[in-house]
Amino acid sequence: MSITEQQLRMELEALKTEVNRLKEALKATLPQPIDQIQQANLYQQAQRELAEQRQTEAALRESEARFRSLSEASPIGIFQTDVKGHCSYTNARWQALAGLTFEESLGEGWAKAIHPDDKEAVFSYWNQCVREGREYEQQFRFLTPQGQVCWVHARSAAIYNDLGEIIGYVGTNEDISEAKHDESARKQYEAKLQQLNQTLEIRVQDRTAELIQVNTNLQHQLIHRQQTEVVMRRQVARELLLRGITQKIRQSLDLDEILPTAVHEVRQILRADRALIFQLTTDGAGVVIQESVLPDFPVTADMRFPDEWFTEDCYEYYCQGTPRIVLDVAVDNWADCLSEFMESVHVKSKIVAPIVQRRKDESAFVWGLLIVHACARHRQWQQGEAALLQQIADQMAIALQQAELYQQLQQELRERRQVQVSLQQSEALFRSLSEFSPVGIFRNDAKGNCTYTNPQWQEITGATFAEALGDGWQQFIHPDDLKQVMPQRSSDILTMQVSSVELRHIHKDGTIRLCQVKSAPILSTTHELLGFVGTIEDITEIRAIEQMKNEFISIVSHELRTPLASIRGSLGLLASDVLKDDPDTAKHMLDIAAIETERLVRLVSDILDLERLESNNVLLDKQWCDPNTLLQQSVEVLQRLADEKQITLSFSSSPVQFWAAPDRIIQTLVNLLSNAIKFSPPGSRVVLSADLQSNQVLFRVQDQGRGIPVNKLEAIFGRFQQVDASDSRNEGGTGLGLAICRNIVQQHNGQIWVESTVGQGSTFYFTIPISVD
Repeated sequence: MSITEQQLRMELEALKTEVNRLKEALKATLPQPIDQIQQANLYQQAQRELAEQRQTEAALRESEARFRSLSEASPIGIFQTDVKGHCSYTNARWQALAGLTFEESLGEGWAKAIHPDDKEAVFSYWNQCVREGREYEQQFRFLTPQGQVCWVHARSAAIYNDLGEIIGYVGTNEDISEAKHDESARKQYEAKLQQLNQTLEIRVQDRTAELIQVNTNLQHQLIHRQQTEVVMRRQVARELLLRGITQKIRQSLDLDEILPTAVHEVRQILRADRALIFQLTTDGAGVVIQESVLPDFPVTADMRFPDEWFTEDCYEYYCQGTPRIVLDVAVDNWADCLSEFMESVHVKSKIVAPIVQRRKDESAFVWGLLIVHACARHRQWQQGEAALLQQIADQMAIALQQAELYQQLQQELRERRQVQVSLQQSEALFRSLSEFSPVGIFRNDAKGNCTYTNPQWQEITGATFAEALGDGWQQFIHPDDLKQVMPQRSSDILTMQVSSVELRHIHKDGTIRLCQVKSAPILSTTHELLGFVGTIEDITEIRAIEQMKNEFISIVSHELRTPLASIRGSLGLLASDVLKDDPDTAKHMLDIAAIETERLVRLVSDILDLERLESNNVLLDKQWCDPNTLLQQSVEVLQRLADEKQITLSFSSSPVQFWAAPDRIIQTLVNLLSNAIKFSPPGSRVVLSADLQSNQVLFRVQDQGRGIPVNKLEAIFGRFQQVDASDSRNEGGTGLGLAICRNIVQQHNGQIWVESTVGQGSTFYFTIPISVD
């Protein structure tokens, strides 16, 4: 639209120059000296021309203001340069895309907005288009001072004066950063704009040629006859009025504003009694959609005519864009059926100008008719009036096409906004769910390059969001697993299959984590592969727990079979009466069964207790405790066993209070003290102590037993772990006591460990925080 405004401005300037030249030529043809009457007439003529010039300039300023207003509200960046490429105007949208102010963009300042990597290509192609005199169209990047990159689709066309000389360029920049995927819509949009621009240029060229021809004819007539001055001024006035209507039409894309203005101006320009727009409908009928009529004559607006009026010859004639003058409607051979109607609405003479548009295949069709009526009396319409009416009809055709295209674009924009809103809502929902998901989530493009990871994915792999992008995610996968998964991934991309695989990820902290990775293809509505979305779950602990479970089941099965086999064997011998004559042996068998039964009960009890502790099903009844009391109660429980083993027990503690579950602390001390008694030689000493250490209590259980090898110091806290496998048989242990102790201490947020020297003894330590949790 900016091209049209510029051309109009140049045409008006050329017209004013021509009028002044003709005035001078007219003066030269008048006899000298000029009398007072002639002088007065010329003065009045000059005053009228000056008034018309001022009106034209006012209309031009109003047009410029409207152009500026529309340009500033445009969603597309608009710029204008002189013939050397120096920028003279940019709208607000262009400035927002480039990150420059209006002042910064002037002159050669606009070049600062082009991305450094694209400058050479942009300037080279721009200069080539200037040399060859063709339109410029290119895609490149803007780099704002803030570092933001924006892809734009740039177009520009030359602005010509009435001599066909290029005086500058005007163009647009469209933000295509987020719409590059919608190439089909963009191409359709560009095709429509290109078609519209071509049509506009053709119409302007036609009018320019006609104006030049009219001015040339007027010049010749002025040379030969003085009387042609009136005709020239009338023609100039009509042309100015035509441009005024054209300007109004081009200033608006609203048909409800364009059409009423057009018929009113047409009726006034041609001094007609009625002007109307008759639109053909798709069913072969027609309706008067706009009308301007003098109060003395009937109104025809909204009248609908169901019959097709045009013969084939008539329709083909109108498709050529040629107007018809009907001097007497009563004898119109092409519309005999309208004679009664014409008479009812007082029509005597008329001019009919077709409003012709083109389909996508470039075939012409008649959209409707622009008609003027003479109702008061018959009128001798002139060819110039018919030509003027056809020019206005041509402008209306352009306006209708612009409005239709504008409405289509508005609809596309509304649909696109709806899609964008839906997409934003979907994206927000996805990100909301993804950001708080307990499972790692990632998204790759169709080539396998990562485009997104959620915080849980980053937590599992130890990679940041930026490090994972592109093919960066591959560096966090174990090399051996990567060699196996990449061929499978390529196959999944080709076949668009859902995949599930276990991979080892190398975390930044050096740990290796086993992960379950699942991915599924993202398909378009046409079943094209857009990318993949997947999940990652750290199954390191799950696999470890499964392994522990399997080992636990295996060990428990073995530990249960041993006492059960002894019980079964003993009871079997007793039940078979084999030992009925040997009471001592029978009693021994009963003792074995009883001992193994007790062992089995302890084993089951310890297993259940450990499972409750590890599953946090045990509620710790904490209270303020005195360590000296807990040590004393623990010693009292095992004093009898110590006496039987000839072991001396002693304990000491610091005067301190701490927050703990006393029963569980005693259970821990009893387990540790029991082991110390079992594995200490007769006559040795076992010492218990509790001392204040910083903000915690440190418990010790020290013996003088056989000691523990270094490679067993950590393992003995596991399930069914003992220094010697025969200990469970010889000492009656279950192999779960130390595992229970560790769990109890950990539930108190403490630590437990052992220090030992083989042959000299061991010291078990555990700490319990003093303060409340």
